[in-house]
Amino acid sequence: MNKYNLTYCTILFTFLAGCSGLKVADIGVDEYRSTSAERIQSEIEKAEIPVAVPLGEEWVYNAGGAFGRVEPILIGDHVFVGTRKGEIHGIALRSGKRVGADGFGDAIDGTPAIVGTDIVIPVSWGSKKGVVSHNLRSGHKSWSLRVPPVRTDILRIDEDVVFVDHSSTVRSVRSEDGSENWVREFDISIPFLASPVELSDDVIAVVDARGHVTAMNKDTGNPVWEYSLGFPVHSDPVTDGSRMYISTTRGRLFALNIRTGSVEWQNVVGREDVRLLSASLFEDSIVVGASSGLVAVYQRDTGLEVWATTTNEAVAARPLVTRDYIFVSSMDRIVRALDRRTGENQWQAELKGRSKSEMAATENSLVILSEPRLIYYFVSESVEVARAE
Repeated sequence: MNKYNLTYCTILFTFLAGCSGLKVADIGVDEYRSTSAERIQSEIEKAEIPVAVPLGEEWVYNAGGAFGRVEPILIGDHVFVGTRKGEIHGIALRSGKRVGADGFGDAIDGTPAIVGTDIVIPVSWGSKKGVVSHNLRSGHKSWSLRVPPVRTDILRIDEDVVFVDHSSTVRSVRSEDGSENWVREFDISIPFLASPVELSDDVIAVVDARGHVTAMNKDTGNPVWEYSLGFPVHSDPVTDGSRMYISTTRGRLFALNIRTGSVEWQNVVGREDVRLLSASLFEDSIVVGASSGLVAVYQRDTGLEVWATTTNEAVAARPLVTRDYIFVSSMDRIVRALDRRTGENQWQAELKGRSKSEMAATENSLVILSEPRLIYYFVSESVEVARAE
């Protein structure tokens, strides 16, 4: 082998060694709650994470690809983010350095699910496999499914995962090996743009783009009840274990009884051309953002307004609730911290691009995704001062 070939091989080996794939040997395993009520309560408790303002920019990471409406996944000292380039990036929170990355198709739009040390990934474009389960500790694929593209979130329920694909088919599969539990086909001409949601220990629900809600037995996929809202739905529903809250693209917010599907209340949040984002829950309240720039909080039991405020531009993603603040991103590239009791703006930061994906919080820090392909990590300035001392 001549010296030129030797040099080429050395460079190639170094490149491949640097691209070790998505492998995090010291990844922790999050505690998984055993009942639906505990899981739902755990989600609501996330709204009590303390994040003090003001915050300072700790680091910015270039993910090399744009983001769908994915939510950053926080596991211990790491964050995992999917991109529309089809990659999952693992990043160390303290340093902002990449700990691993790998490609799984041409695009990822929905949020993966974590099952043990596996990340179950929805692939929305450019792959013959619509779902891939990848082990984070070993860096190897556990299994994959040859199904149509999946453009919404993966829902974990016990040892199963549920998802809806581009052919309007809902599937429940075993998280261990991807084997099917059941399949429920809907009208292929009506897409699903909202992710499945768990309502109780026995029931899940899906909402199609025209606003037709179907609650199904989680073990069989058989319908339990159905209700048609009469308004299009493009955002994920949420539940508090009593009601299912659904945002529409026509300015209406619905609260349905999870056992019967009956409407307990509905609010006209804006004009008929106003699109509502997915709602967030905290205490006895619900907050929703709108394409009109409106941010409003309502009582969960009655739907009565607690407060409302407006931003300069359309709200671009689901609001993130923390112990004292509601963080809202808007199309003017501004992220704001609103006092969750009054709606008053307490802090804001300008990003280099618009943030149209969900944010995530850990104690006194935020992870924010923005156009064109940047991941921001903000830390409370009180923490920065303590570090300096």
